[in-house]
Amino acid sequence: MQDSRIGPATETAGTVSQQQFDGTVAEVTSSLGDPTRRAIYVTVRDSDEAKSVVEVAELFGLHANVARYHLDHLVQSGYLRVKRVSTGPGAGRPAHLYESTGREIHIDLPSQSFELLARMLLRVLQRIGSVDAAELAYLVGLSHGEELAAAPLGVPGTADFAAIVEAAAERMRGLGFRISTEGSECGYQTTHCPFGKVALDNPRIVCALDRGLVTGLMSALGQPAEVTVAPHTRLTERCTTLVRAPNH
Repeated sequence: MQDSRIGPATETAGTVSQQQFDGTVAEVTSSLGDPTRRAIYVTVRDSDEAKSVVEVAELFGLHANVARYHLDHLVQSGYLRVKRVSTGPGAGRPAHLYESTGREIHIDLPSQSFELLARMLLRVLQRIGSVDAAELAYLVGLSHGEELAAAPLGVPGTADFAAIVEAAAERMRGLGFRISTEGSECGYQTTHCPFGKVALDNPRIVCALDRGLVTGLMSALGQPAEVTVAPHTRLTERCTTLVRAPNH
């Protein structure tokens, strides 16, 4: 599986013109700006097996024609490709499955500016008089998590707790988190955190934001949960998020 990365320009690449930058952003926005299409792309990209239109439609609660529209759009943009699989003698035309092309996303931006903004905002939080910065970060995350759950997640009303956890993890992947739910029925591990070094330097505040996001998602999806986040101490380490049903 390939990572999709947004990274700074290299010295050898030269200076990126505003026109080139605008064109790249417009292309990525057109392809992945739609939250449902982005979630479909992440799901197919992270899957060990190619996905069919029917599988994607069922996963996201979409009509097959709508699922096919998003998948074909991603094929045309170069993010997915069609894999034709024969289902055996006399079975008719080969089945069409979709898999990742491994195409990387590169937007040449000075990422340090975003990190600087994040650090400065954290300092603002820390200087707010009587307000607990971590508690405020948790509340912001909680509110945003509830908003994220408003978009279709393809979760049936009869879904069990583990399925809701997976649905919440899927939405977090759409935010740039690299998440694995394998081997755990009550949580997941984050192998890539989009907050990067800012999270390492400010785990109390950033992890509170993370905890709020997941709590808000779970609550809005009809499964209130007790969420705890065990931060990583190095960028190469995994961060563990435990999601338990109340009174579990």
